[in-house]
Amino acid sequence: MTEVRKLTPPKGEGEHKSYVTVYHPIRGWTAVIYHYNTTEDFLKEGEGFWEPWQTGILSFASKEEAVCDAKTWAENEGITFKDRT
Repeated sequence: MTEVRKLTPPKGEGEHKSYVTVYHPIRGWTAVIYHYNTTEDFLKEGEGFWEPWQTGILSFASKEEAVCDAKTWAENEGITFKDRT
């Protein structure tokens, strides 16, 4: 079953830019890219929602290891890392 989380954009940011964060599913801490989706047919003009776009392939026992991996991934993708946990 897919877990759906409602995330609000960080305060003080006018645009909805994709970002990398970490989360802890059953397999251990891992990185995930969140993307602000505005393309679904059921959305009205100007509406959107955050959704997990891509998850990392590695899992870690500690959050610190996952954060290190996520920051590297964010840098390689040219996007921001945000600790949303």
